Amino acid sequence: DHGHYAEGMCYDGKKNGLWLNSPDGLVFFDLQLKTFSRPAIINSTVGVKNYTAQAGISIDTKGVIWFATRPTGILLFDPELQTIQPFSRDEEIQEQLSAWNLRMYFDPEGMVWISYLNKKGIAQLIPNSPAVKLYSSTFKHVDHPAPDRIQNFTLGENNKLWIGAQEGIYSYDPDTEVFNTWEYDKGPGGKREKLFPLGMNKATQK
Repeated sequence: DHGHYAEGMCYDGKKNGLWLNSPDGLVFFDLQLKTFSRPAIINSTVGVKNYTAQAGISIDTKGVIWFATRPTGILLFDPELQTIQPFSRDEEIQEQLSAWNLRMYFDPEGMVWISYLNKKGIAQLIPNSPAVKLYSSTFKHVDHPAPDRIQNFTLGENNKLWIGAQEGIYSYDPDTEVFNTWEYDKGPGGKREKLFPLGMNKATQK
């Protein structure tokens, strides 16, 4: 049993509703329908032992919801992609910045400001993009490995990359970091390899 309250909430103008950070998980209140709902993917976070909410919650410039929890720390929920991930994959940083979280604020320059209930002070997170990120067959996301021995690339819809590799044709989604093998009719002769995308038809996206 637990209380059904929320110490923090934020307004989502795109969805015309309020996101509430509560012991029930991340809950959405639709201002037009006057209804509460909880995204299905949030069920996995609420199921963590001793789960409870902290006060901090905010929405960044991309529409991603940041909300503070215990013991998992600050989590990022993307309402469009229906994905959830920790703020940092470094457990030490995740713990240091999440513990005793009170408020989060995103300024116009994209920096994140975090305040705390205790005397930790204020944390400033400065956004950056790594210059290089390596993907290989050992990099896996939901059991989708990256290909090796890549021959060429072509850009598709929504910035999705189509990749020709020794193992066949792959697509890569930069938003989810997922590689998928292209399904095709193998036809006579069985398995086909060394197929390379030459270009993308903008009209048919094929």
